[in-house]
Amino acid sequence: MNQKKLAQLIQLIETADISLQQARDVLKELGSENINANLAQDRAVNLSSTANNKEQIIEGVFNGQNMIGPDAKEYSVPANYASKSKLVEGDILKLTIQYDGSFIYKQIKPIQRDRIKGKLIIDEVTGQYSVLAEDKKKYNVLTASATYFKAKPNDDLIIIIPKDKVCQWAAIENVISTPNKPVPEFDKTQTIIQETQEKTQPEELKPIENSYSGISSSAAPESILPETEEIINNTDLDIDDIKKGDLAEL
Repeated sequence: MNQKKLAQLIQLIETADISLQQARDVLKELGSENINANLAQDRAVNLSSTANNKEQIIEGVFNGQNMIGPDAKEYSVPANYASKSKLVEGDILKLTIQYDGSFIYKQIKPIQRDRIKGKLIIDEVTGQYSVLAEDKKKYNVLTASATYFKAKPNDDLIIIIPKDKVCQWAAIENVISTPNKPVPEFDKTQTIIQETQEKTQPEELKPIENSYSGISSSAAPESILPETEEIINNTDLDIDDIKKGDLAEL
C-alpha cells in the first residue's frame, strides 16, 4: 500500500474523530437529554393505547430510565427489570396495567444495538454510575444494573448502546475484568506474639505410663511399692535367718 495515501487516510480518520467529538460537545451544551426525550415522545405518538374493563395496554418508548407513552406521559419502569432485560434507549415496550393496578412490562421491539467496551466510574457528588467508553463518551447506567452485575468503580465492562443514534444511557452487558488489588504485606506481629505465648505457657502434667511395669508416675508413692516389713512378713523366713545371711541360699 502507498505509504503516503495511508498517512492521509489516518489523518482523515483522526480529523473525523475530532469533529465527531466536537459535535457531541455541542449536543451536551444544547441539552441532548431533552433532545432524546423529545425523540422518544415523537416516536411514542404513533404507538397504541387501548383499554377495557379488565386491563389497559399502552405501548411506549424506553428512554433509558422510564417509558414514554403516546400521551407523552412517563411510566416508571422497574430498574431491576430494565437491568435484567438489558433495555436500551429506543426499545419499544408494552405496558399492561391490570385491573388490580399492577404493571406488567414486555419488550416487543428492540432497537438495533452496538456493543462497546468501557470503564465504570461513579460521580462522588451525585452518586450516579456511568461508563467512560472507548469512544471517549460517557454513558449513564442504572445503579440497579451495576449492582445486579456486582460491578465496582474501575471495572471493565461491555455496554450496549443504540446503533447509530445519540444516547445518554447504556445497558450493561457484562463485567469482563476487575482491576487487581495490592496484596497486603504479611503481618508477622501476630505470629511472634503467638509463638511467645506458646513458649511461656506451662505444659499440662499428664500421667506417663511405664512401659514395663504398667505403673503410672502420677500414682501416690505408697501405692507403687510395698513396705519392707510387708515383704518380710509375706515370707517363711525368720528375721534372725536373714541377719545371718541365710537369705543368700534362696
